[in-house]
Amino acid sequence: MRNIYIGICLSPYRVDLCNNLYADYGFDIYHLYEECAGGISSDLLYAKAVFPKRFMSGGKTLGLKGFRQLWKIMRENEPEIIFTPEFSIITICAVLIRSLLGLKCKVVSLCDDSIDMIKGNDFTFTHRIGRRFVPSIVDEILSSDKEACSWYIEHCGKGVYFPVIADETVFRARLEAALPISSENEKKYGLRHKKVVLYIGRLVTIKRAGDLIRAYATVKARDNALVIVGDGEEMEKLRNLDRELGTDAVFTGLLEGDELLSWYNIADVHVLPSVREPFGAVVNEALLAGCPSVLSHKCGARTIIEPGVNGVVFEAGNVADLSEKLRHVLDNVPLKETLTVRESLMGIRFCQALDDAMRKIKGGS
Repeated sequence: MRNIYIGICLSPYRVDLCNNLYADYGFDIYHLYEECAGGISSDLLYAKAVFPKRFMSGGKTLGLKGFRQLWKIMRENEPEIIFTPEFSIITICAVLIRSLLGLKCKVVSLCDDSIDMIKGNDFTFTHRIGRRFVPSIVDEILSSDKEACSWYIEHCGKGVYFPVIADETVFRARLEAALPISSENEKKYGLRHKKVVLYIGRLVTIKRAGDLIRAYATVKARDNALVIVGDGEEMEKLRNLDRELGTDAVFTGLLEGDELLSWYNIADVHVLPSVREPFGAVVNEALLAGCPSVLSHKCGARTIIEPGVNGVVFEAGNVADLSEKLRHVLDNVPLKETLTVRESLMGIRFCQALDDAMRKIKGGS
C-alpha cells in the first residue's frame, strides 16, 4: 500500500512537503505536468526532490488519460490517504473513483485559501463555486491559513492547519551555503552598513510593489536601501516610479537558487504588500533567515506573524499605514556588523507541524 499525493505542478513551497511525505509517510508523488509554477526552472526544483518524477497527463487538465491513470494508481495502491489540489476536478475524480472501487481511503484537499479569499476575494469564479460543494465530499481539508481553517471547521466540519512553511533544517543550510554570494552582492550594490528593505515576488498589479516604493520614499535615509527581486509586466512602470520618487531601488530581475537566497541574508526587513495572496511563502523564508516581515492583512502568512516579535501586519493598499509600519521596524532592527545566518524568527517547526497535521488526518487527537 502506498499513499498518493497529486499536485498540478511542483511549486518551490511544496518541495519540502513532498519530500517528507515521500520519505516519512509512504506517499508516491504525482503532478499533472512538469513545468513549474512561477516560471521557476523545473530542473532546479526537481534537483531538490527525493522523489522520482511522475506525471499524470502532461497537460494542465486531468483529461481522460489522467483519469485512467488515477484509476489505475488508486486500484493498485489501495491508499490510506490521497492528497489532492484544492477543489479541482482531480479532487472530484478521486472521490468518484474511490466510490466506484469501494476503497476506504481518505481524500484530503490541500487548500491554500486565505480568509480574505473566502470572504469574496477569490482568484477565480470556478474556485468560489467549487468551495460550495467539494468540501462536503472530501474527508478533510488541509488549510494553510489558520483563520480559513477555523472557517472550514465551522462551516464544513473539516479543517486541519498546516501553514506553507519550509523545512528549517534544509532551508537554513542553504542560507549558509549562499553566504559567499551574499557578500558579493552586498559589495556589488554598496549595501554594507545599510539596512536593506527587501521585496521578492512577481511584479504584477496584485502584488502592489508600487505601494512599497511609495512607502519607502517616505522613510528613505542614507543608512538604508530598497531591493526588489523579481520580474513581471509592471517592471518598467516600477522603474519609472522609482526614478520619479528618487528611491534608488536595486532591481535584480528574476533570481533562482542561491542567488535568490543570498538576499535573505542581506535583508533587514522583508515586505509583502499584496492585495490578494493565498499565503506568501516568502514570509516564512524571510523569518527563517532572521528577517522580520511587514505584510498586508490580505496575506495568509499573517497568521505566522507575532507582532513585535517577528514582524507586523498593515492594511492592504494603505500606503500611509505601510510607511508607518515600515519605519517602526526599520528603527528597531539593529544595523548588522557582519553577514551571517541570523537566528530564525519562525515560531513553528516544519516536522512538528506536519506530524501534528498527519496525526489529525489519520484520526488522532
